[in-house]
Amino acid sequence: HSASMLLNILYLDKVFFAGLCNPYDRLGDHQIYAEAIYDIVKHCPYITGLRMILGYPQRPEELEYLRARRLAVPRGSTILPRSLKVFPLRNETETLGRTVMPLVKVLTLEAQSVATTIRNSSASLRDLKLENTALMLDFLCPLNKEGQPTLPVVYWPHLETISLHNVTCWTDEGNWLTFPTEEAQARIATVQQWEQGHDHPDDSHPSQPVIEIEHFHRLFISMGLAVQHMPRLSSIYFHPGAETELTFEFRVVPGRYAIATWSSRPTYRPDHKVADAWGFSEEGQRHAKLGVVVYSVRFMAHMV
Repeated sequence: HSASMLLNILYLDKVFFAGLCNPYDRLGDHQIYAEAIYDIVKHCPYITGLRMILGYPQRPEELEYLRARRLAVPRGSTILPRSLKVFPLRNETETLGRTVMPLVKVLTLEAQSVATTIRNSSASLRDLKLENTALMLDFLCPLNKEGQPTLPVVYWPHLETISLHNVTCWTDEGNWLTFPTEEAQARIATVQQWEQGHDHPDDSHPSQPVIEIEHFHRLFISMGLAVQHMPRLSSIYFHPGAETELTFEFRVVPGRYAIATWSSRPTYRPDHKVADAWGFSEEGQRHAKLGVVVYSVRFMAHMV
């Protein structure tokens, strides 16, 4: 049926779309499609909370279906109301498997649209949680090539928590942020058989140790500049995914100090530009090696 048959619901506050399990169906989980979700949300102009879990099983040969599903996310995110306070979005996992490599342009479009939606909701947003979602490096504060903001300052007066787990980060050119080693890429190319009931076999999930440090600098510069305008922020958690050994945690403690910690392998160390964006001294970072390399810094937070 056409979505035009739906009536506007003015009193609905929160909408949750989560996985539904049918115990009599061997396929188990079923999902409502992203396009259908946005058709419904379009008729709920005053919602403050939208939870979307979009992971549903499919096989790698369904490339056109995957592309259509992916396009529905960016197209729909542009119509979300600016009244959103809580926005948890869990999309489908994307890896550097052989069959998903042609989807770069689709994912880049998704990343740009999700970023626009988040910034448009800045006046009301309280909690932001993204999982398995494509993001641009500078999604919180767009930057030029020199690392300077390109848009007017966005204020986030109510934002308290940011959680970014298993996110796929993209450069401005639409390239992957991290890559497998040459040996791992060669192994991906030889995969011929896909396991029944799984998106990809283990061989299509190589670790991705090859990173461009400058790209990560850009990510954290953008994040640091945005944080300066989040007066109620209490915590940030960032982890690109199991294939990349990098975790960033930020928390504000009583007394208005903040602690920022980067844990990584191979080593990532914030440079002076990242330090300036966050408002701490590059020389003030503490270094430790606990299986992974850890850089931590405590500083006074100046968030207005």
